[in-house]
Amino acid sequence: MSGGAMVFMAVAWIAVLGTTGWSFYRLMADKQHFDPDGIGPGEPPVPGRVEREAAAKRKK
Repeated sequence: MSGGAMVFMAVAWIAVLGTTGWSFYRLMADKQHFDPDGIGPGEPPVPGRVEREAAAKRKK
């Protein structure tokens, strides 16, 4: 395998794994609820950032 192909493969994997990590972080960062037994939240989840911003725009 040529050097250029190895560099391309490394850059592609870094992009794929970086995007996967970023997406996972974004998904997990908004989960603000209490779930002690794993079958569902003990109370309704806290509204996400987009829902809070939409509610603020509706109030104006």
